[in-house]
Amino acid sequence: MSMLSNKAPIGLLGVGHYLPHQCISNEHFVDRGLDTTPDWIETRSGIQQRHIANKDELTSDLSVKAAQMALETAGISIEDIDFIIVATASPDHSGFPSTACIVQKKLNGKRHIPCFDITAACSGFTYGLSIAYGYIQSGIGTHGLVIGAECLSRLVDWSDRRSAILFGDGAGAAVVGPVNSGGILAFDQGADGHASDILKCELSENIEDFSQRVRAGFTPTIHMDGRAVFKKGVEIVSKSIETLLTQSKLTADDISFFVCHQANVRILESVAKRVGVPIDRFLTNIDRVGNTSAASIPIVLSEFSKQSKFTPGDRVCLVGFGAGFTWSSIILEWSNYYESN
Repeated sequence: MSMLSNKAPIGLLGVGHYLPHQCISNEHFVDRGLDTTPDWIETRSGIQQRHIANKDELTSDLSVKAAQMALETAGISIEDIDFIIVATASPDHSGFPSTACIVQKKLNGKRHIPCFDITAACSGFTYGLSIAYGYIQSGIGTHGLVIGAECLSRLVDWSDRRSAILFGDGAGAAVVGPVNSGGILAFDQGADGHASDILKCELSENIEDFSQRVRAGFTPTIHMDGRAVFKKGVEIVSKSIETLLTQSKLTADDISFFVCHQANVRILESVAKRVGVPIDRFLTNIDRVGNTSAASIPIVLSEFSKQSKFTPGDRVCLVGFGAGFTWSSIILEWSNYYESN
């Protein structure tokens, strides 16, 4: 856990998100012939629908649309950005180049700034925010673009009801830079590699894709021990929130909103009960977008900020958790986007 320095505060200057136009309800899985019902899916996960990228949309395309909204909200151009970080488990290319470099190209950025991807699964966006904070504090840059983006629909076997029902596609982005007040106050992050087997991508043979075609050969596919992930998620998220509150000398009552990775609404309900916080202070959109991994936290931030849910001075606790097993939590004091522009 880290308490941050007393230099000029660093926060979010603007946020944005993008969800593919194609949206499928729980009925879709019944129509596919899976042994399930819409109520069964919603009861166990809280999900009613999710968005699916079309065959021509790449993770970089989703990233660019979210980034454009964030830049517009922040009131700055791509030429003001000093580095780009993309958190994703579903990059455009397996290996290289990084999706961040492709985003730079598609945004028509002319400066030769650092661009790189990070892989921390569902903790990726908050990991990215901590890296951006370090870059700016060390003088490497003044403004960073941090994106969480996923096309998880390409990593599931659509004949497997255990995983296919959970995941969706989308992207969220934030412009990070100096603010007049508030900003990032503290963070807690880590990983437990001993739990790396409970949620992972492995090569699977002859899986069914979204178009109901069987892919020949081997394809990277999500494999999950649902019970173990649930137990680990509740344990890690509760502990991380408590650690942040203790080290920052705050109480749960000092936090206006909790924005956790949208994995399963039952995890959030269990965490809320453990930390003694009403569930309505946990902002959720899992019912409408499903599990979008690294994209989930910035999508929530963007959606609710567009609804004027946040006001300057609100303390927001961000909690990412997922495969690895990783976690990354941040206490952020919301700033007026335009104070520093």
